[in-house]
Amino acid sequence: MQANDILRDRYQLQRPLGRAPGRQACWLAHDLSTTPPQPVVVKLLAFNEMQWDDLKLFEREAQVLQQLQHPQIPRYRDAFTIGEPPNWFGLVQDYIPGKSLKQWLDAGKRLSEKQIRQIAINLLHLLRYLHELNPPILHRDIKPSNLIWGEDNFIYLVDFDAAQNRAARDGATFTVVGTYGYAPLEQFGGRAVPASDLYGLGATLIHLLTGISPADLPQHNLRLQFRDRVQLSPTFASWLERLVEPDVAQRWPSAQTALAALQSPPPTTFPPATLPAAAPRSLAPPVNTRVEVTRSPQELLLQIPGGPDWPSPLVLTVIIASLIVGRYVVVSLLQLLGTPTLLLPLLVPLLVVGVALYWDSRPTVVHFQGDRFTIYKQVGQTTINLGQGAIPHIANVFHTLKTIGHGKNRYERRVVVIQTGFSEEVFGINLSWEECAWLVDVIQAWLAQRSRWHQ
Repeated sequence: MQANDILRDRYQLQRPLGRAPGRQACWLAHDLSTTPPQPVVVKLLAFNEMQWDDLKLFEREAQVLQQLQHPQIPRYRDAFTIGEPPNWFGLVQDYIPGKSLKQWLDAGKRLSEKQIRQIAINLLHLLRYLHELNPPILHRDIKPSNLIWGEDNFIYLVDFDAAQNRAARDGATFTVVGTYGYAPLEQFGGRAVPASDLYGLGATLIHLLTGISPADLPQHNLRLQFRDRVQLSPTFASWLERLVEPDVAQRWPSAQTALAALQSPPPTTFPPATLPAAAPRSLAPPVNTRVEVTRSPQELLLQIPGGPDWPSPLVLTVIIASLIVGRYVVVSLLQLLGTPTLLLPLLVPLLVVGVALYWDSRPTVVHFQGDRFTIYKQVGQTTINLGQGAIPHIANVFHTLKTIGHGKNRYERRVVVIQTGFSEEVFGINLSWEECAWLVDVIQAWLAQRSRWHQ
């Protein structure tokens, strides 16, 4: 296979992404059936170099991926063979731009406890989805190289060739899969259970914290010894130790119980809304609000008008800076050209002021639909994206005071915060306290309803 080769008159190879010696090749390709061509990952297995176990795992991965619909798993697109009889087997998935966590580790990056908590929460939600399918799907090879930190700041799980999609039976043969250091003992005996994936998650988190592969960490009674190599809160360290208990009976039994233990009490990275004792907890809108809310089980639309605190301090700062800097620049330019005037220096500042005032007056839209939410402003026919994220990744919604600006232009405003993955999306800078509290309740109620709808 070479760059620019076209497979099945559809997939044009771009560059290799990696190769498992003697068995598989992985390519970034363009799907020419879409307009414009979309990037995809094509995984190829050479028939003349494979063993039957390789083909078995390859076919299992294609079978498993067809069953999965989750925003943190690259979507299955196609599977095919090349040649007659076949000399290549192919599997196609969506391409996720980003770096694997192994690449982050190889570059010397170390993650904080806060970041590790977020990765754990993201992946526990994903594992809960996999393990609660009927039959449950066990990944069985969770490790840094199989986790992609996407450019959208979410963690994606890839490489399902080791996945198990049916319960083990007494007397049945099995293929030993997993990576030493990340796979628990029961998995090498062919008895993987949901808690086996939790061990792989725990070993991965420890690797990210310490920078040391779990296979290279000292052990005591088969337990990984990592506390003396990293600064962690006692509660989180204990939670992590139970995640990698060698005895499966002592480990967290499910992703749900591990997630509940991690989030109770809520970690300090998710600050609760600062509410007075008599805070209204009603979905009824505040009196005289101009915010419009449209909701259904499938979507939630919030339209927040510009103002009423208008012009905002941000716009006033722009006005003052434009009048000072803009006038100086234009005067200097006109003097250089030998045509000084008193009126032209005001044109640039007035133009900037007009644009700033127009921007400030445009409504902000917050739209929840499908598995995504977006925050944007509509300027004419142009949609300007102010923030976005995956709804399943939402960890908390709250309102709080935020410091806006820098230096002498700093001021505090009440805002609504949607916390997802490693980021926070903020809106509502011109809203009152009552409106922010109301919108938090509206979003939380809709998310709870959506969760029941999808169960």
